[in-house]
Amino acid sequence: MSRNEILRNQKWRLGIIRHAEEVTHNIAKTCRYFGISRTAFYKWYERYQNYGVEGLKDRSRRPLQWQNNVAKQAGRFDPMVSSEGDENIEL
Repeated sequence: MSRNEILRNQKWRLGIIRHAEEVTHNIAKTCRYFGISRTAFYKWYERYQNYGVEGLKDRSRRPLQWQNNVAKQAGRFDPMVSSEGDENIEL
């Protein structure tokens, strides 16, 4: 995503928040008008309150850590060993 697209999305989200605050004073109507879910609006609105305009930028959806990677680093992960014990397994 280019820098211009990021700024455009950020301004669009800010415009939606300002529309709800200053024009309609009604979140549901604003969301219907712009075609977004209220869940998305409240997510943006919370980020706007906590971080200001910078909070309205797109964020990475990539997880910060993976469960298996953390377990591997701690030395607790072995995919070949069952936690229940292998002595009672019949094939």
